[in-house]
Amino acid sequence: MKLLSLAATIMIFASHSFADAGYLRSIVQNPVPASSLSTSIEMTSEDVLIEIYPGGYAGITASFLFTNFGVADTVIMYFPVTVHTLTMGPGLGLYDITDPLDSPVITVNGIQTEVHPMIGNTWLPQYNEYTWQDVRSEVFTMNEAEPDTGEFYCYIVDPDSWDDYDFMKLVYGDSGELSLLEELLTFVNSLNASWTVPFGCGEEVLVEVSMEYNMSSGYEDPYFTMIYPLFTGASWAGSIGTGRITAVAAGELSFTDFDSWYSVAMPDPVIAEDLIYEPLRSISCADGFENTVLAAYSGEYYESALVWEFTDFEPVVSPSEWQYFYYSPENPDGRFHSGAAGVDTVGWSSSLRIDVRDPLWKME
Repeated sequence: MKLLSLAATIMIFASHSFADAGYLRSIVQNPVPASSLSTSIEMTSEDVLIEIYPGGYAGITASFLFTNFGVADTVIMYFPVTVHTLTMGPGLGLYDITDPLDSPVITVNGIQTEVHPMIGNTWLPQYNEYTWQDVRSEVFTMNEAEPDTGEFYCYIVDPDSWDDYDFMKLVYGDSGELSLLEELLTFVNSLNASWTVPFGCGEEVLVEVSMEYNMSSGYEDPYFTMIYPLFTGASWAGSIGTGRITAVAAGELSFTDFDSWYSVAMPDPVIAEDLIYEPLRSISCADGFENTVLAAYSGEYYESALVWEFTDFEPVVSPSEWQYFYYSPENPDGRFHSGAAGVDTVGWSSSLRIDVRDPLWKME
């Protein structure tokens, strides 16, 4: 599969919301390449463990084995942490931001690496008082050429610049003059976690992502929704060689609280009973695996679990670079909205969904 262009890889996905809109949360997904146009790096294997707790809280530990079949390369990988939706923007994620980020925790071959905030914007020069050259002088952009109007682009901010960033002035419209960085952040579409991974010629590299997050819910429903998309895996060369996603109940949550689940454009799951969890051999044999979070789950027992498995899987990709996701009563499976590029609809790309009835929920 041909590596997608930078614009097409800026795909961000927020969870489904029930009646009364509720709140929309962004979700963890497979990492995307942002800095390399090489077609030589494949996602050889992935093993994802999703632990769902009561109260709409989930933990994800995801290990990815990449193989470079070409020349030596250095890749900036990323995925969205917060995104722009109809009911909330990513700006809250910029409040009191730190660089490097504390979450997620990323390891490369078992060694923790720094994770930096990467901002996703839409280029709208008709609304800007600054030029592309001004932007390039202020931040490090993933592409040198000026984007087309309405095109998505990403940039990394100098860590020292965050010390001068006034979030409250931006939110409350303080009469003080905005800096160029603050002007840029008024158009922010996503806050992304990014990190750098060097690849030698023919080298295999194990990347693990570990983080916690809040799932989506409706204000008046005792349900939370977990969505995990795989379409970002299509941003790498070839298909995903082998993969598995395991979802388990944790804490006071029981597997019987999993109300419903289904898959879109990917294999269906099986219910595994009396599961003794062991990481995939392709992952556990990789260099540095013994120092990963996933390694600590080896031998864990689960009475029941949902397990998705696939081989040589090529995820379905949205036909455009979608900006955010929203719920429509006419289409309970949701719609994508393409922002400045106009409005269109498309079914979910390759993804899985679990609806969980929260045992701690109480109607007030």
